[in-house]
Amino acid sequence: HTRFRNVTGVQTCALPICGDAIRGDEIQRWLDMNGTPRKSFVILDDESDMGDLIPHLFLTHPLEGLTPQIADAVIGRLNTHLDEHDDA
Repeated sequence: HTRFRNVTGVQTCALPICGDAIRGDEIQRWLDMNGTPRKSFVILDDESDMGDLIPHLFLTHPLEGLTPQIADAVIGRLNTHLDEHDDA
């Protein structure tokens, strides 16, 4: 498996479902209230209603959770964004 590199912090958040709210809207509100991270963030969720945040989503299965394949894809995405930031 690959590993994170050059990571200064990993932030996790568990949001409650608020009524009929779209999950992506809830996450966007949280980002707005807590400071939107650089483009190098991912969303791990078993719901796909992410709206404009869909490019950040890694869809998990509600019974399987985070699989090694998804974890590797997430790490690859974050490392790619770190490489792009390093080149800037």
